[in-house]
Amino acid sequence: MDNEERDQLESPTRTPEPSAHSQESPTRTPEPVSCPPEPQAHTPEPSAYPSDPPDPPRGFPRDMAREVTRTLVWCAVSTSLLTALILIVVLRSLGLLHFGRAVEFGGGGRIAASVQKLQQVWNSLSGDFYEPVDEDKMIEYAAAGMAQSVGDVYTTYYTKEEMQKFTEHSAGSFFGIGVYVTPGENGRLRVTDVFEGSPADEAGVLRDDEIVSVDGLDVGEIADENRVIDLIKGESGAKVRIGFFRPAEARTLELEIERREIKTENILSKTVEAEGGPFGYIRLVMFDNSASEYFNRQLDQLLEQDIRGLVIDVRGNPGGSYDETVKIADRLVGEGVIVYTEDRAGRREYRRSDAQKLDLPIRVLVNGDSASASEILAGALKDHGAARLVGTKTFGKGLVQAVQKLRDGAGLKYTRSRYFTPSGLSIQGTGIEPDLLIESPSSYAASELSGVPAADDAQLLAALADFGG
Repeated sequence: MDNEERDQLESPTRTPEPSAHSQESPTRTPEPVSCPPEPQAHTPEPSAYPSDPPDPPRGFPRDMAREVTRTLVWCAVSTSLLTALILIVVLRSLGLLHFGRAVEFGGGGRIAASVQKLQQVWNSLSGDFYEPVDEDKMIEYAAAGMAQSVGDVYTTYYTKEEMQKFTEHSAGSFFGIGVYVTPGENGRLRVTDVFEGSPADEAGVLRDDEIVSVDGLDVGEIADENRVIDLIKGESGAKVRIGFFRPAEARTLELEIERREIKTENILSKTVEAEGGPFGYIRLVMFDNSASEYFNRQLDQLLEQDIRGLVIDVRGNPGGSYDETVKIADRLVGEGVIVYTEDRAGRREYRRSDAQKLDLPIRVLVNGDSASASEILAGALKDHGAARLVGTKTFGKGLVQAVQKLRDGAGLKYTRSRYFTPSGLSIQGTGIEPDLLIESPSSYAASELSGVPAADDAQLLAALADFGG
């Protein structure tokens, strides 16, 4: 601080100068006299405000002018405080402001101007709209709009109620129709699997059908599967009308399906007899929050039966937990990198395995619906030379999402990085090519995998034969 600024701050505490009426006393030190000073020529006092207006016209009371000035300044200060308060409420509601630590917005003046625009819209609608508005709803839509603006089908904002549903355990029981879905390239949700014996199976839903409507509501542009699933779920016994587009027949059909309790089994295992066997078979339907625990348990049971090789089936598996996938890969491959991620700043995060590995030949069944976490597992096994891939090229989703729970219970799922296989391959948009390309028989192209007899499963048969007898 320079001297001029310090003087201005310290001036209120200066010692008063002696008055013109003070008199010296022979027996004590001179003191300021409390009586009023004699009339002197008026000298304007320094103003406490940044700038005072010029002297008012003759006849206008000076005291009133000063009072008007104080009122105007107070109004300006009040308006600024109100603006700041509104901004704080909005930012805290969006989870962007936390007291106790500094928050900075990038972009400097450009961002400040955008925040001002947001506040202007808020003020106009909350204060001047011809009917009362729901301010909580305004905030929800603002947050949802920011998530949608990035143009990423995997980035979405969840209300408090939606977040509660999203964080429910993916295994267990619920009332639905019995299908797995994944976002397609055209923005529609595509059926990747139909549970055998489920209401959807009984109604005639087929793999690759695309969901376009639920109870008359157009959902063709809702790429987040959780929102559409929430519409499909409901009370047991209640019916839901779902519109499907069937690409194989180039037509749209509407089916009325009764909701029932759906028990999901995300890991299935068995032994398969073949030349050179027996062989173990584990199907991973998806990577839920308990996938590694159940995988290891079922693998141990298969090992007790003296299997000679292992087939891991991730066909139709849309992905799931990143951490669970890494744990499963760690059980299967030796020491080294399993996967690494890279964010937009080039920062990398590596996940590695220890030296222990499964000392058995492995074949992994893949297809165009093997996505995300399925591709992490398949890519790690292939790059380590621990397995050969059999089937068709994988889906090609190489993006990693983070889920952030906001302070009010709402949530944000957003893409934060890309992942790479140990060899440095980014599969986003490209997928992983199998070592042994085997197409599914056309007669079973639209069938749920569990509905294909083992004797007709060309990809499984090719994988067993690839063990070499």
